[in-house]
Amino acid sequence: MDSIKAWTIQLTEDYLQILYAYKIKLKKPVLEIRPLGTRWAQWDPETRTLSLSEKLIEKHSWNIVLEILKHEMAHQYVTDIFGSDESHGPLFKQACEKLGVAQWARRSESELESLAALGEIKSTEEENRLLNRVEKLLALATSSNEHEALLAMQRVQELYAKYNLDRVENKKSSQYLSKVIFTHKKRLERYQYVICSILNEHFFVEVIHSALYEPEKFSEFKVIELLGTRENVQMAEYVYYFLMNQTEILWKTYRKERTKNPRARRSFCLGVVSGFRDKLDRHQKEMSKTHSSMALVTKTDKELEGFVRTRHPRLVKIHHGTRVHEVIHYNAGKSRGASLVLHKGVSQAAQSLGRLLKSKN
Repeated sequence: MDSIKAWTIQLTEDYLQILYAYKIKLKKPVLEIRPLGTRWAQWDPETRTLSLSEKLIEKHSWNIVLEILKHEMAHQYVTDIFGSDESHGPLFKQACEKLGVAQWARRSESELESLAALGEIKSTEEENRLLNRVEKLLALATSSNEHEALLAMQRVQELYAKYNLDRVENKKSSQYLSKVIFTHKKRLERYQYVICSILNEHFFVEVIHSALYEPEKFSEFKVIELLGTRENVQMAEYVYYFLMNQTEILWKTYRKERTKNPRARRSFCLGVVSGFRDKLDRHQKEMSKTHSSMALVTKTDKELEGFVRTRHPRLVKIHHGTRVHEVIHYNAGKSRGASLVLHKGVSQAAQSLGRLLKSKN
């Protein structure tokens, strides 16, 4: 099957899934992928054709493609539901709300000319001050003094908790975004689900597991989506890669010293992240004793709840239990995870992850 045909089939399926998710009835247009010059996509009401550019799919991940698709579906909505030929006015904005189009993707074609920084939101001065303080604390967390490193990590946790408590209690306006972590795997490991629960419970984001099409491989792979304010998403992304990186390092050391059994890896890694989570749980309880309302921050962030519902109107929550096959290796990993502290300098091969991470390039 040639690439254009395969992509068009997937695009048609996603178009119908979007209509189903948002409970919208639109007459399916002609969907096509073709060269569009400098344009990324277009809706032609005369021929009822919704076109996406080949270069959009070739140069960008499928989550970007889907947002551009929803942008054009919003134009179709204006035509079919509102009976208007308006371009990017109030009716188009209403259609974008109805379809949950990401804020960055609501811009006009000229504003979307460069997709280099999609999804980025400019930091406020307050956010920059927070991130600067966190960077300094994470630098301290590299200390060989375990007590000093632990205090630095706890201080980071407290800073984010207090920042979010103040934001929610004082109803400060926040901008929310969605960031996708690509695993390029058909399945998530159980310890990855535990990492996601850590982010959900301690770093003020909502985490969603789903599958996303990868056009170069003509197949779907698991992704992890982080939803929240820009600074919370950035910190959660840092923690995810930190734990993935450190878990792999600890496993390689443990395997070399203690076991040659490859089956032990999953149990050991699960133990590592479980031990780290237990430590965060204990510190959160301590914080709650002095700041009783702190534990309720994520539960009372109605704006975040609304943002998640807009992005995923048919979201279903599934509980993933902790199943351990190799208890000895799980306990060994857990003892090592309990001594982990967050620190600067975690690398991720695919891209630079912002000011808290360093690229390998």
